[in-house]
Amino acid sequence: MKNPEFAKQFKALMKSAGLNGKKTAELCGIPESAVSQYASGRVTPSDEAVAKIQTAFNAAYPATTAVQAPQAVFLSDYTNVPVSTAARLLGLSERLLRNGLKSGAFPFGFAQRRRLRWRFHISPNKLFEYLGENRDEIIQRKKNGIRAKRLKIAECAAILGIGMQFLRGLIRKGTATFAVEIRGQKRVKSRFRGKTTTTYEDNARCSYYIHPQKFYDYAGLRATA
Repeated sequence: MKNPEFAKQFKALMKSAGLNGKKTAELCGIPESAVSQYASGRVTPSDEAVAKIQTAFNAAYPATTAVQAPQAVFLSDYTNVPVSTAARLLGLSERLLRNGLKSGAFPFGFAQRRRLRWRFHISPNKLFEYLGENRDEIIQRKKNGIRAKRLKIAECAAILGIGMQFLRGLIRKGTATFAVEIRGQKRVKSRFRGKTTTTYEDNARCSYYIHPQKFYDYAGLRATA
């Protein structure tokens, strides 16, 4: 996603420090090609990259008030939250989040296929609501590049005192309202009379996303960071 405002701040940061692309890359521990993309505005860095930039420049230039690390955009700045950002806040991989949007498992967005490519939309307000946390805490967590912890089936089953297969069955039936089942899709190509067609079929294997706040409320526990 292009971000000219970020690029402007980043170039000003490099100029104030008197660094070129190569030296900036060495200082921050990121590829020189990434520095070029950030400075040109072609790419907005991930939260981890922003955290590296902030940490590196703050450590190298603590007394220079003119040098300030660029700030990441927050959810409120989006009309469509990037999959990478939402995945980090949920503690999911991007692939798993995309599969969840494709299957309609998540209420905060949707996926639409155009020919062979998928497009995704994630509502910032609905994502805030789904996360069920204080908005300021979410923004601060994103700013600091902190990835949410994903709850696993094994630990949740142990907390509830039931077997993992039993818990998976409850989630599959929709009885366990604190979790959703995510079933991926695979691309299948077939050829008939010289023409190749592509279809999508559900994978036999599926994954699960357990909502931390909802699970802790169900189990009568206090959520931990």
